[in-house]
Amino acid sequence: MKILTARSLNFWQVLVTTIAALFFAVVFTDPMLHWWSLPSSPYEPAVAAVLALFGEHIARLVLQSQSIAELIKAWRGK
Repeated sequence: MKILTARSLNFWQVLVTTIAALFFAVVFTDPMLHWWSLPSSPYEPAVAAVLALFGEHIARLVLQSQSIAELIKAWRGK
């Protein structure tokens, strides 16, 4: 489904963003729950979803950037 809706990305870029989203959700969910002192049962799916969206956004930003300077500007919020 995502391949059909991602118009500006090719197949490999969609694959990389999907892997990044899964990686962020799997690896960072438990540390974030621990850091925020939240119980895992009600909050785990929501935190995993937000982290997956964040990971996908970071991957798209890196894939669509033209130069390192663009990435630095985006990191600084300019």
